[in-house]
Amino acid sequence: MSKYHEALNTLIDHQLDFLITGTWALKQAFPDKLKSYQVADCDIIVPNEILIIRKAIELLQSNGWEITVWEVVIDENVAADFLMGKYYIRCKYQQSILDITYENDYYTWEELNETKTDLGSYQMVALKKILRLKKIKNRPQDHKIIALFNS
Repeated sequence: MSKYHEALNTLIDHQLDFLITGTWALKQAFPDKLKSYQVADCDIIVPNEILIIRKAIELLQSNGWEITVWEVVIDENVAADFLMGKYYIRCKYQQSILDITYENDYYTWEELNETKTDLGSYQMVALKKILRLKKIKNRPQDHKIIALFNS
């Protein structure tokens, strides 16, 4: 089991709301389409609620993850106003990177949660929304992913 699966299962065990997103999520949902694609990190989205964010931080830190926001180490006592406008938390465990997004300029948590896809183990942001976010980011690696799903 990968460190990502361990971390996500810990969040599930503690009934924390989150959705997987990004390329890692797509690889879970469409392994044949992305079998040779190397994924750099795992991305999840959580509701922008300080108690949920703090709980995620606490759970991951207790499992050895280093938690930062813009390279500043934080813990479960982080102030809500410190997080405002920073969009995501980066969690590192050796070579594994788990990004937890809590602010999104394009979709509300409710919009993402209402249209989620059930993968059995995890809930995923809808494919259409993931691809739209990749199109907005407009990075070369996102163009490759979009092309795979448009073919």
